[in-house]
Amino acid sequence: MKTRLPILLSIPHGGTKIPRNARNSFLLNRKHRIADGDAYTMKLYQFKDFEVVRFPYARAFLDLNRHHDDLPPNNPDGVFKTHTIFNASVWKKFPDTANQVTWLDTYYTPYFETLTNVIQSKRLGIDCHSMLDKDPFDHEKPLRPMLCISNGGANSQTNAQDLTAPMPLMHTFKTILERHFGENTVLINDPFQGGHIIRYMHAKTQKPWIQLEVNRSLYMFSDFPARLNVKRFKSLKEKLYRSLIELMKGIE
Repeated sequence: MKTRLPILLSIPHGGTKIPRNARNSFLLNRKHRIADGDAYTMKLYQFKDFEVVRFPYARAFLDLNRHHDDLPPNNPDGVFKTHTIFNASVWKKFPDTANQVTWLDTYYTPYFETLTNVIQSKRLGIDCHSMLDKDPFDHEKPLRPMLCISNGGANSQTNAQDLTAPMPLMHTFKTILERHFGENTVLINDPFQGGHIIRYMHAKTQKPWIQLEVNRSLYMFSDFPARLNVKRFKSLKEKLYRSLIELMKGIE
């Protein structure tokens, strides 16, 4: 069997499935589940040379990148959500505590257990996402970059012990990505600083973890629900693969 390369790829928001025991209460059709999640990332980040852990269920059903007690009404966009990022209602009736516990035990906890087991033989974990080209909650903000890489810090002055990956590694990754995507196409910790997955996994395993966000405009049309631009998707996937291979060589 061919040995996989020493970077683990996590894809937590690429799924569209809904468990059978949630379907009666779940409102979103497949098109809206794709739009709310990280559309097509299951295929975008699937590389045969890398170990990949994927979550098949929709982000709108269960968001792995939130702490298990991050819930409405304090956060409508928590681990279980009341509304999508486009303000569509998710549930006929919000799940009761019993269902929440069952789904966390059945789907949420096993994902982190798998990541913990697989990362032991790897040098680096990358949590793989996509992002809208503009903030869905504030259209006055500038357009987002082509790519964002995050390590849990607001800026380069954040204390090193609070970061999920060292800043030299972040700058190396930025340089590699910009070699393939062009100058000034990658921002660090802007607009995202990294979510629950990289923070939890780094604290648990002491392995470096990076969150990677790719702008959907690089591979999707702008209509709703957005369609895949097949030609651009293929080019983007090739650039990401070459970037990851170069990064891997830099951490060996």
